Amino acid sequence: MHTIEWAPFSLAPNATEAQLLAASAAIQPLLQAQPAYQSRQLLKLGAGRYADMLHWRSQHEAQETLAALLDTDAFRHYFALMQTDAAPIWIEPLFTHAHTAKSIQGLEFSLFRLRPGISETSLMHAAQHMAASLYQGQPGFEAHMIMRNETDPTLLADVVLADSAQHARALCGRWGQGPFHPDCQDYLDMIDPTTVQLAFWSRVE
Repeated sequence: MHTIEWAPFSLAPNATEAQLLAASAAIQPLLQAQPAYQSRQLLKLGAGRYADMLHWRSQHEAQETLAALLDTDAFRHYFALMQTDAAPIWIEPLFTHAHTAKSIQGLEFSLFRLRPGISETSLMHAAQHMAASLYQGQPGFEAHMIMRNETDPTLLADVVLADSAQHARALCGRWGQGPFHPDCQDYLDMIDPTTVQLAFWSRVE
């Protein structure tokens, strides 16, 4: 089971997105040379906010790798362009329904908690049915994942990866607005609606 690192940040004063992209490209070869590294997306969250989303073989290996890389000129320059107000979040994927995941340009990311008495096993079965019925074969679909926050195990995330932000919105729009599509109703019934935080993001690099 791999681990996802979610690291949100803002640009430092006087830093530009063009500088961020150039610095991001400079650190990429260093990351790709690391055995624990799997993949990465740099995302624009809006309102001057960004996030690095990295897939690692394990959290322990990722933290050891990053500790060494932070001493390089490329990483020092990259981090000098940003301001962070929180430590990265480490997330454990519980379920993935994937197409190819080769051209991720947009995603939906929803935080939520389960209703009392609902098990993760039941959620996984409902998520698998929902994704197979509503996402599989649709334009732009790349992957659907359910992830667990490693520091707060009751906090989960529903993630849809697509080849554009527009397709990510369209895929989630297949749920309906109420009444909801029958194929997602069991999944939705397991989620505490008062805990849902939904956002759509586009890839910067």
